[in-house]
Amino acid sequence: MYEKFVGMFKVNNANQILFLKNKLKDIKMDRGESIESYFIGITEIKNYLLSIGEVTIDRELSLITLGGLTRDWVVFNTTILNNDRILGFDELLARCTQEEIRMMERDKPSNGNNPTTFSAHFKRRNNVGPRNQGEGFELGFKEGRKGRCLNCNRFGHFARECPHKKDTPRDGDNNNNKLQKKWQSKEQQVQ
Repeated sequence: MYEKFVGMFKVNNANQILFLKNKLKDIKMDRGESIESYFIGITEIKNYLLSIGEVTIDRELSLITLGGLTRDWVVFNTTILNNDRILGFDELLARCTQEEIRMMERDKPSNGNNPTTFSAHFKRRNNVGPRNQGEGFELGFKEGRKGRCLNCNRFGHFARECPHKKDTPRDGDNNNNKLQKKWQSKEQQVQ
């Protein structure tokens, strides 16, 4: 009779372990939930399993925790999973808490003292002026981005693409030919 009772307890225990492990794997962080409450829920399930006698591996618990984070945590997840080692559960809690604080600071509306806000404003102000309109535009800054032609000295194309290029071939104009012509003329003068 005692053996049947012990066997029944083991079956009930195994069912509880399966139920709690499935609950642990299915736990997900809600969109508005804080990281602290999410970790508390995971810790409760971990403690229930420990009270039954089932020990969960720290690495498995960390991976389950990372898998349950919301889409807002994708960059953080990728960073943690690309490390050489998987963090322990307690270390993961500390890192997640730091990341949550950083995310809250980033999403907080600023009062204009934020340096990134100032630099964005400064960049916008510098987009107006003579380089983008008026005299600078007429000189060819915009179309001159391709380059300046060495033949006609205009912006917008290179010498090889020049529409104002001479139609006559320039074979005889290179330096070697000029030197040869010069020596030939000197030889003719000597003779």
